[in-house]
Amino acid sequence: MATRASQHALSRAGTELYLDDLVPNEKLSAEKLSAEDAWISKCDLDAFAADIKALGKTLAAQQGDADVRHLNKIVCWQRACTALGVATMAMPLGPLPFNPIAVWFLSLGVLTRWTIVAHHVCHGGFDKCDTGGRYHRFTFGVGSVYRRCVDWLDWMLVEAWNVEHNQLHHYSLGEDSDPDLVERNLDNLRQMPALLAPVKYLVIAFLTVTWKWFYYAP
Repeated sequence: MATRASQHALSRAGTELYLDDLVPNEKLSAEKLSAEDAWISKCDLDAFAADIKALGKTLAAQQGDADVRHLNKIVCWQRACTALGVATMAMPLGPLPFNPIAVWFLSLGVLTRWTIVAHHVCHGGFDKCDTGGRYHRFTFGVGSVYRRCVDWLDWMLVEAWNVEHNQLHHYSLGEDSDPDLVERNLDNLRQMPALLAPVKYLVIAFLTVTWKWFYYAP
């Protein structure tokens, strides 16, 4: 119970860039950096962070009705693709045992809802826009089964996505603590000898149809 409560609090945490959390240049200089990473020891991290925060505030101040209209347009296209996929999935297409047109539209609809609509909304991209509270990171897809089904009906729990992606991933991009570091997550699979290639294919086939369900589990 305590774990779920802490996860809920983390999913509602802000995503501000804190200057105090940056590693001082002196410490970076003292570490042995590879040639391709040496530039970071000469970078003014405080100035870089300040520039990023200033840019974010400038862009946020420019948000308005045009952004909402664009979002609604993308949502309409996404729902149209999903509807077309559902409407055509039972229609035979020649000798094929499935309808590739329906597969394409369903995939496009699901992927668009996830990577464009839900991803941006859960990052708070439309929090400052007037969307009637619907496309706000603290209300989108949460609070009731109805909101879950209408806003983002997918295999992954919205709160779990907010914790894993918005917090754990984005605060450790490309680092060892990044849970989305694919090359590390699949290292054991990649290191398998060629003799076990059939096992690799079986594992990939299993992950292809189940990864959303267990990878983003609470």
